[in-house]
Amino acid sequence: MAIAMGILTFSQNDGHLPPPVDIVAEPILSLPSNTIFDSPDLSVLVRNSAIATPSQIGGLNVPIGKVYDIEINVKFTDEVSMSSIKSVAFDEPVVLEYQYNKKEIENAGFLEEFQVFYFSKISNHWEPIRDVIVDHENGKIYAKTDHFTPFILTAVPKLEGTGVIAAPACLSSEMPIAGSSSAVWTRIDNHFKYYKDRNYTLIPNQDFQTLGFSGSFGIATCNGGAAATGTDNCGPFPQHKYFNGTDYIHFTASEDIRVYVMYDSRGTQDASWLSSDSWMLTDKQIESTDGVGYYKVYEKQFLKNEQVRLHGNRQGIPVSAGVETNYWVVVKPINLDINTCLGSNTLTGQTYSGFNVSLAIAGDNSATFLWKYGLPSGYQNMIVRRKKNFPPTSVEDGVAPNVNEIGDIGFRETGLDSNSTYYYAFFGQTSEGSLSLPNIIKIETELDSDADGITDAIESNGICLYRTWHDFNCNSNPNLADTDNDGLDDLTELINNTNLNNNDITPPLIIKFELITKSATSFPYSIFSFESSDEINDNYRWTLTSTNQKPSPGARWVKFRTDKLLEDPYLANLSQNSKDYILWIRDDSGNISNPSVPITVTKIGTNLPNIFATSLNTNTIKFSYVYPSMPIWNILPNPIYEYFPQFLNQQTFTLASAGETLGEIRFGKIPYIVYAKSYNPSIGLNITVINLSGNGMPLPIIIQRVPISNFNAFTISEDGRNLYALNRLVDEVPNYQRINKYRIQSDGTLVFETRSGPVNQIKYDGLVAGKNQTIYATNFDYANITRVNGETLDMMPVTLRSYETHNLRFHPNGKFCYQVNPVPSEVTKIEKCLVNSTNGDLTLENNVLTTNNQYMKFEITPDGNYMVVVTYDDYVTMMSSMVLFQIDKDTGNLIEKDRLSNVSYKPYSDFKIDPSSQFIFLPNKENKLITYILDQNKEKIIQTTLPFLSELGIYSDIQYSEKSPTSVQTNVTHLNQPGFVHGVNDVKYPIPFTTLTGAFPSGSLLWRAFGQPIRINIQNTDLGYMSCGKRESNYQESISVTNNLGENRIQKISGNIWNREITIQNVISDLSFTGQYKLQDISSNCQPSLPQEFVSVNLQKKKLTPIFKDLKLPVGQKPDGISSFTSVNHWELAGNTIPITYYTTQCTIHEYGCNFIKIDKPAKVFYCEWVHTNKTFPYYRSKAQCAEKEKGVRRLHHLTLITNVDHSLESKWSWDQYQVSEP
Repeated sequence: MAIAMGILTFSQNDGHLPPPVDIVAEPILSLPSNTIFDSPDLSVLVRNSAIATPSQIGGLNVPIGKVYDIEINVKFTDEVSMSSIKSVAFDEPVVLEYQYNKKEIENAGFLEEFQVFYFSKISNHWEPIRDVIVDHENGKIYAKTDHFTPFILTAVPKLEGTGVIAAPACLSSEMPIAGSSSAVWTRIDNHFKYYKDRNYTLIPNQDFQTLGFSGSFGIATCNGGAAATGTDNCGPFPQHKYFNGTDYIHFTASEDIRVYVMYDSRGTQDASWLSSDSWMLTDKQIESTDGVGYYKVYEKQFLKNEQVRLHGNRQGIPVSAGVETNYWVVVKPINLDINTCLGSNTLTGQTYSGFNVSLAIAGDNSATFLWKYGLPSGYQNMIVRRKKNFPPTSVEDGVAPNVNEIGDIGFRETGLDSNSTYYYAFFGQTSEGSLSLPNIIKIETELDSDADGITDAIESNGICLYRTWHDFNCNSNPNLADTDNDGLDDLTELINNTNLNNNDITPPLIIKFELITKSATSFPYSIFSFESSDEINDNYRWTLTSTNQKPSPGARWVKFRTDKLLEDPYLANLSQNSKDYILWIRDDSGNISNPSVPITVTKIGTNLPNIFATSLNTNTIKFSYVYPSMPIWNILPNPIYEYFPQFLNQQTFTLASAGETLGEIRFGKIPYIVYAKSYNPSIGLNITVINLSGNGMPLPIIIQRVPISNFNAFTISEDGRNLYALNRLVDEVPNYQRINKYRIQSDGTLVFETRSGPVNQIKYDGLVAGKNQTIYATNFDYANITRVNGETLDMMPVTLRSYETHNLRFHPNGKFCYQVNPVPSEVTKIEKCLVNSTNGDLTLENNVLTTNNQYMKFEITPDGNYMVVVTYDDYVTMMSSMVLFQIDKDTGNLIEKDRLSNVSYKPYSDFKIDPSSQFIFLPNKENKLITYILDQNKEKIIQTTLPFLSELGIYSDIQYSEKSPTSVQTNVTHLNQPGFVHGVNDVKYPIPFTTLTGAFPSGSLLWRAFGQPIRINIQNTDLGYMSCGKRESNYQESISVTNNLGENRIQKISGNIWNREITIQNVISDLSFTGQYKLQDISSNCQPSLPQEFVSVNLQKKKLTPIFKDLKLPVGQKPDGISSFTSVNHWELAGNTIPITYYTTQCTIHEYGCNFIKIDKPAKVFYCEWVHTNKTFPYYRSKAQCAEKEKGVRRLHHLTLITNVDHSLESKWSWDQYQVSEP
């Protein structure tokens, strides 16, 4: 990825704050009368402090006076040494009164925005005083406090700014803002500004993410007074933050909206209209760099065309209430609607680049940025701007950092100021020069005791900060530059993604790397095996590349399966016609092996399992849908995951009427169409045609019933054009069976075409589709076979005769056929027959396999290379064997190559081999389907560990999706698919193409699928586009998405034909959605020989039902028996999925408290005692916050001397587990 630091020339504004000034004298201390301060045994002293004046506090607050110690001397006790006192608190607040000169403040470059801080000897940090009132008219600042420690007065400098981020112009058109505020629509996001005339920025805390403010839109207001340079001059304070009138902001809702008002949390009262107009105070807090610290959040819903009226910030409250900053607003749509500006722009977020920094690390004077993924397509390079103390909001703002690039995974900048705050803004730039909105990252340079380039605060973090990038460590030792003493400092190991606690630097050795699947295949994913010099454990990982370039630490590193198969669908995807695969192994220290020898695999077409169908009972079919981009994980469940099946969408279809039954089921060549032999009391036996996509998955519908009296069996021709049904009509003479031919229409329905003459008086029980449009009617008991011409239904004799016949199969070359012929009390034989290619006659040649087994079943691989035979060895022990035979394609004879004993096989059931001839799907005795891999390279059968389907019935079938190699290749991705989170960036996606209903879930990856519009991404690739000189005008694109009633539900289509995004409106009453998409070459000289197929998009609703909620466990600990439907409460930030951490703070405050009793003036008697108070807070509290007095609660003593605070923090994650069912 190209990083452009200085390719554009603009004014360089690096955001440095001015130095502290001393223009405000020490405060006057006002002590309350008739309190403990009347005692002659107490004396209060204000003097210059020995604590150094800080350069700035909290990002934008610069000292404008000295640090003053306000100390108290106590003469009435010797039990407490004054030097041991961390804080002095009292039951009545005192007032610090500062007098300032407006002209001096302005000339020094400051705004009249003040904040008083105190230095906590408990936390060793500067903390804000919450109760501050500014009297602008008289130039006075009043700060109330109930404790004595060092204090300092700060102000906000007039730094050059760039205003707020502009919102789409259509917002001002659809919802123009009236009123006296001069407020404007703006974008709201991490570190963005929210005032027109100030440079305060948002701090993305947990509540900010929970409320979904990131990427939303808001209304930027003003504070008033002198404006920061480069921002709007809005007018004086009384017009804005001190405004007490009505209709400050007024607009009409253009749709149903939810409005949030962020209000100053420091005040003792809130504006009266918030209660009188029924605004709801939430429990959320939004942080910012303003002196307010955090804002309260009020919320209210408005329906379309309702008037939204927001009044003065100080309406109905006195000046003494202490509300010192104006409110600002966020507006969110309740339902995302394409016809509105707010809804469509909130949905798309289309002006963001999508680039995310995985990990940002600060040092004492450095910043390091690492990312796993480069710029998304459409962007040519990245422009980075850096600014001190507040974010750059455009490329004209800030300065270009002076960086050292770390390959293509990041960069590092040194030479920064210590103990400073920097913001880096990353802008994506297209080839046309247009810029994205910035992705803003905050860096705080602080103490780095071991000088390893990582601050102590980051190294000792307790929330697994490294895990968004690093695979081994949550944090590191702030006192050791090289924690594991391996010669690499901690930052280097962090960049290299090696274990900070393991000094092993020897990489593993790859001894063998072999291909299990075929080197030329229609299954577009490869499976490999390996051997290594190391003993592989749970912490080893592997990856595949196409070149010898060493993979970056941010590459996809995969955990080894217990069966040692290498099969990851992302890494082993055969995305082009020919591809080299090179294996790399990373050990538990992070050392990466040398590359393996390359293995080349060629793709010949594409053929994937699509739908598994099985009869659960006499009237129910279960359909299991394969996730198109993860077929390996569908058919080869990974033992490292406990949930089963992992990625299969499943839907049951049950005949509704009483007395209805189902029999044999078959797929044809038309996607999502299945045919079933069934019985209905009204029409009798029939062929039932079921469409799995016509009205959307997961709601299969019957589109046709074709009555067939005395119906025995049916089959579908090899090319999928015709269906043949065998039946007998009672009134026909002679009363023989006949074959009916039905032409299969494009929608899967059947049109009767012709009926054969009498077949035989013997009852036939099977139809088999042969080669060259020949159909065979077989009889199990009497070994009689009749053949008919598939087009004319003319009957022709068959020479083949045997005692019994079943399992008739034809070799793909059309020369041989095989059948099982068991002879009672003797042997079971597989007979080989010759096929007459001219007329389809069958002639017995010889027995190719004779066994003593009582039952035998076989299938031939579609490539004709092998026969797989399953023998039922013993009815008592119920043990079976699976045998692999090579077929001599010249003679048809069998050569045994491999044998697996003790195979769990369900007798009399059919097993399948996929079209690529690499996978065997075998039903086991537990009625589950398990995959065996046919390794044609070694001529071995590999048994996998887990079944991938359960509840198999008597009948089953598999439909495969087939794609021509010359057609446009289309990949459909569900962008807001629900995700269940198991840890930091550990997400399970077990139910793709699903929208959720039921219990409202926790966590953004579940919220996004809960009642939200469904977003589908379609990526198209035409491999002949460049070589044939095609143009986009050669293509015709067809898109349709409807609900279960056939109503159009496409909400928005964006992008281009190569990368298309479709937004589907999700109305509550909709049961399901189905869509079709096709991109077809209609006019070039290189059109595919076959017509382009539609790609179906089938979307389902699923109901969430809680099994348990809010199970609190220590950070990193997972619930017992965790399933894929278990999720930790989480949020997303900068492309990372992070569990929400819930804190419990335990504090013990050690206090020496004194009360005084007046006997006669001025004498007083003091009563003092030691008090050790234990406090538990169900949230995070710092040491200093633990010692703070709770609002509305008086202290127990007139005077409290706090000597120490014991502080401990317990951090937990909250887990929910759900059951997923039909809505």
